[in-house]
Amino acid sequence: MSIGMDGTKLYNESQNNSITNTVENLNSNDKNNAVVKNILQYDYNISTENNAPVGSIVAKMLYNNSNVNISVSTPIGFKSDNRGDMGSKYSNLAEAEDYINKFAMVQAGYCIFPTLADKGTYMVLNGIPIPGMTFNVNKDCQYTVSGVPTIEYMFDNGWQAGMPVEDMFYLRPSNKVLDQFIEYAKTEYSAILSCREQLGMHVDNPKGLPLLNDEDKIVNYHVTKSGKPATGGITFHSLTTLRVPNGKGGIDRFSIKEMTPDE
Repeated sequence: MSIGMDGTKLYNESQNNSITNTVENLNSNDKNNAVVKNILQYDYNISTENNAPVGSIVAKMLYNNSNVNISVSTPIGFKSDNRGDMGSKYSNLAEAEDYINKFAMVQAGYCIFPTLADKGTYMVLNGIPIPGMTFNVNKDCQYTVSGVPTIEYMFDNGWQAGMPVEDMFYLRPSNKVLDQFIEYAKTEYSAILSCREQLGMHVDNPKGLPLLNDEDKIVNYHVTKSGKPATGGITFHSLTTLRVPNGKGGIDRFSIKEMTPDE
């Protein structure tokens, strides 16, 4: 035990939780590990396209026998260089301090997890090559940023009077980010088709999966609590709305969650 932010007690070691246990199994790089095997067997995590893996970044690393070496850290607060500053624990941080703290960690390549249930702190992962903006200093000590999103107009003529702002333009991520999200959509689509087939619903190119017995169906994924068919496993969750120019100077919106694979 040591002294943490605001003079409070800080325990340097704690019991494992689900995050640290999962990371420990991933770092084994063992495809026979029960957790790793479970991750790699589901379409939602990873599938193949032209004999190449698509989907989860970590699952692809495991599939390709890359060296997975993820570390887990727990930020304990924020402290300045001012004399007498005992630091502030996370629950007492100002919004600006919280923003600066997390932005600095994102710059350093950390993946930030949601705040824990007690609202006292959160966890961050390092060692996962997440695509996005990268920050570097070149040989001339100049700060450089690459992979910056761009603002794109929905129409060639920019905008029209009376058009909603969200219909005028959109923020376009870098190609690496778009490619990764396209892979997420593909694996989710594959998982939706598998679920439909297991429930006896129509699928154009069935994989030969057996029908599920009632006792093997997952509540809120295959069926509702009352036993009726659920939409959890047969609809998109990562994608919500498709915006398409209608050729009349406006935008048509389609709810992807309400669309079926046939559409």
